[in-house]
Order: sequence, then structure tokens, then C-alpha cells
Amino acid sequence: MVVATSGMCSAEPLNCTINALGHDRVVFAADYPFEKVEEAGHFIDSVPIEVSVRKAICYENAASLLKLPRE
Repeated sequence: MVVATSGMCSAEPLNCTINALGHDRVVFAADYPFEKVEEAGHFIDSVPIEVSVRKAICYENAASLLKLPRE
């Protein structure tokens, strides 16, 4: 199971999801048009999480799941 952060620009649900599933099961998403992409981007850029966790959530997990090239 993989969970997207879409629509939840709050540290509490993000941390709860990471604690329950592990950061390797979380991917970043924005719920456009119901959520502003800029708001979601600002949230994920500023939420207090480790850089490696942010990198995994923002790209690496989706790249692995979708078999995309790795950075």
C-alpha cells in the first residue's frame, strides 16, 4: 500500500502516516483543482522532516513504484 499526501497540508497527518506505514510508503501529491499546487509545494518544502525522508516522499518512492529513472 502506498499513500499520497494529497489534500493534507498538515504535519500531523503526514507524521502519523509515516509512523504507521514508514516513509517508503508515502508519496507527495497535490489535489488539483481542489488544492492549490503552490500551497502543497510550500508545505512539503517546509514541513520539519529529514531531508532524506523529504527526498523519498517527493521523488524516490514514486520513481521506484513507477519504475522511473533515479536521480
